[in-house]
Parts: sequence; structure tokens; C-alpha cells
Amino acid sequence: MDSDIQTVRKWARRGNLKQFYTDMASRLGPLGYRAELDMDRIRCYRVTVEKGFMGLRSREVKEEVAVIKRQNGSIDFVEAQDAFVQVLASIAPVS
Repeated sequence: MDSDIQTVRKWARRGNLKQFYTDMASRLGPLGYRAELDMDRIRCYRVTVEKGFMGLRSREVKEEVAVIKRQNGSIDFVEAQDAFVQVLASIAPVS
């Protein structure tokens, strides 16, 4: 887990929070996750679709998997599921 966090921190240091968010959101989308930038935090969600009767009235369900906060030049995982941190580390660009 610690090595995964270090990999993500190294990725985040490449630019500012908005640049990190943009890159991360584009990589997470195809995996069924969504990221939302909120001032100095990035909230990450696992997105699933629950289908209604006969495929009608489907709804999107968001489950929060992580809150990432940037302060003093480094990022901190305020709340994060271990599986999500592993996903982030696996999609981090190789430097």
C-alpha cells in the first residue's frame, strides 16, 4: 500500500492539482470511476448503473472511494479504499 501511495504522489508532483485531476479523470473514466475537483480536493467515486424495470429508469449510483487533498506541495489521502489506491498506482504514467 505504501509503495502505491508513493507512486501516486510521484505522479501528482508532475504538476498542479488541476493538471493531476485532468490526467487522473481521463484515465479513470474507462475503468468505471469518476473524479470531481472541489476547490483543494479531488473526490473519487466508483460509478455503477442500476437498471430499472425492463431497462427503463436506470439510475447512476456513485460510491465514494477516495478523497485526495493537496497541501504544502504534496498530496494526502484523507479517505481512500486500498483497492482504489492500487488502481491509481496501476494507471500512473511511467516516468
